[in-house]
Amino acid sequence: MNISDFLIGGFAGMGAICFTNPLEVIKTRLQLQGELAARGTYAKPYKGIIHAFVTVIRHEGWQALEKGLVPALHFQFILNSIRLGIYKMCMNNKWIHNRNGDISFLRGMLWGQSVEFVAHFALAHSLW
Repeated sequence: MNISDFLIGGFAGMGAICFTNPLEVIKTRLQLQGELAARGTYAKPYKGIIHAFVTVIRHEGWQALEKGLVPALHFQFILNSIRLGIYKMCMNNKWIHNRNGDISFLRGMLWGQSVEFVAHFALAHSLW
């Protein structure tokens, strides 16, 4: 088991979330607009995705698109370091290969589910 595989996986997830976090912010704002008001009594501040981006940048600045980035970075680092680190370990030890040396679909599925369980368990317990 090489610790660099775990670190590379974690940093890869962190790099990806820096680009996708603005989309998550806009998606959440679109989903929640008027959520707390009675039906038909609210005005929709955003007419669509592009309009939401422009409105947020105009009224709150570019930094508003990165709200929630720090918790998202922690989440992605923990989840992806475990997920990709254990995947690399499975590949190196040939745990997902069959007798012919080919990757087995069923073994890959079994190890993939096992790794996801471990990653989510570690993530849930690291937050408390």
